[in-house]
Amino acid sequence: DGEGKPIFDIVRGRSYLRSYTVFPASAIANMPPLPATEPEPVWAVRSQVEELIEKMGVPVRHEPGNRAYYSITTDSITIPARAQYKDTVNASGHVVEAASDKYLSVLLHEVCHATGAKHRLARPMSGVYGSPSYQREELVAETASCFLLSETGLACAATSTETMARTAAYLSSWRQAILDDPKALMTAFAEAEKAADWVMQRH
Repeated sequence: DGEGKPIFDIVRGRSYLRSYTVFPASAIANMPPLPATEPEPVWAVRSQVEELIEKMGVPVRHEPGNRAYYSITTDSITIPARAQYKDTVNASGHVVEAASDKYLSVLLHEVCHATGAKHRLARPMSGVYGSPSYQREELVAETASCFLLSETGLACAATSTETMARTAAYLSSWRQAILDDPKALMTAFAEAEKAADWVMQRH
């Protein structure tokens, strides 16, 4: 400046999406063939997901009703009784979404809420129903549970129209939060990734 003192400009970084070009292994010359793998039986995958949830150490109470929720005050999950979940069957009589997958999908969603507790990832969880912070937490939990469903091998449940309808119901509440704060979506995805990673890496 005029007094001979250095002038500093503070430049803040911007968040941005980066794209990558990927190729299938078959398009790469001289690459040895990938080892053949067989998918695990569905019953084994379900058993592993149940073990994963048990290792979280969050008590799960089963109660008749239609509400599933995580209580931050008691650090516990309440979920409808298993018998309330029914298979979704198509017109041909084939099961398109098993009752057990629905149950585990809902339970994983609540487990992802539990990752936000102070002694875990310490996310802000004080928002009341319908508030922007509540909507963001719902987005985090639903996205994290989708990541976990994919990671554990239960992602096939996400193709069910019933599951898509449940997710669409969540989207209606997320919409306003995203319109109010365009960065909310990417922030929620980052938080969801942390939540899913915390569950998988620690348990």
